[in-house]
Amino acid sequence: MRVLAKTTDKDFHDFQMSMQKAATDNTSITGLISQARAQGAAHVQKTLQHMLMHTANAPMTEGNQVVVRHMGQAMNERFGPFSAFFTSNFADTYHVLTQVLAQGAFEPLGWRPLNILQDSPPMPTSQEMHKLVATRPMVQAKLFLLLDAVSHQHLLCTRRAFLGRQTYDPCWRWGDEPVVEDDFASNGDFGVAAFVRALIKALEAQGRGFAHGHEKFHSEPQTKATDLIELFLGSHGSGAADHEHPRGEALVTWMGAHRAACLEDAATKEDDRAVESARHFGCSELQEVFTAEENRCRLDGGEEEDGTQRLPDVDVVPALEQAHVLRERR
Repeated sequence: MRVLAKTTDKDFHDFQMSMQKAATDNTSITGLISQARAQGAAHVQKTLQHMLMHTANAPMTEGNQVVVRHMGQAMNERFGPFSAFFTSNFADTYHVLTQVLAQGAFEPLGWRPLNILQDSPPMPTSQEMHKLVATRPMVQAKLFLLLDAVSHQHLLCTRRAFLGRQTYDPCWRWGDEPVVEDDFASNGDFGVAAFVRALIKALEAQGRGFAHGHEKFHSEPQTKATDLIELFLGSHGSGAADHEHPRGEALVTWMGAHRAACLEDAATKEDDRAVESARHFGCSELQEVFTAEENRCRLDGGEEEDGTQRLPDVDVVPALEQAHVLRERR
């Protein structure tokens, strides 16, 4: 503390002047600490070390990245290798929920002038949406927290997930968590990462201005190398095939059942046209969408290499333009 109290901006200026400019470009704080130690600049070294410590809980800082690496390594030691890796890239500014959050609450409570269930709700231009989140950044922050919470609750099926002190479970409050029988983060439902035991996510900002996280999970059941060896050998960990379970019997049985189910499912479908699936839902008036190049190359009425007849000429139908792009262009 005595060293920190005596540190001035002149110490950092002298440290910067003693270094090459190229050596300081894109240099991490830990690298600067090592260089300050090598030059004997104790004041700069101690200040940077304490800055790393004080930014440990500030997302997207180098101090927080060090903490995340340490916690991730500790989780590997505790739970073994991670089971799944998950990255959520949400829509950043041009999102219907951004407009809903910007409009705020209406009377009667719960009524919204914007119907988010509408196929193409009326939205402002992209430029206006960027101006909105620039002047009111909390709108974008609330959108990220909402989408991240929804993905954890319903896609990953986690019960105890936090972003700082923000919990993603609306029924959970600090100090009121009921007694549980296990230490799983899962809520008991089978999510895309199975039953989650523990998770950690490192946040970063994208170039277009919206945050996203890289998240790893430790889950159960977790397939291990020994499980794969037993599956292929049909043994019970003895290293040799059991007499009651011939070599590869479990794998062959599974492959046969899986192949039969796939063939049975494929035999009931014959969708040779792009609009065939729409016809099943009563949309028979749709036309085939072909580009001029596709019409010229594949649909000229000629013959394929095997002698089969190609389809005759069809009208070129351009792809539909997105509703918000069409409105902004108009």
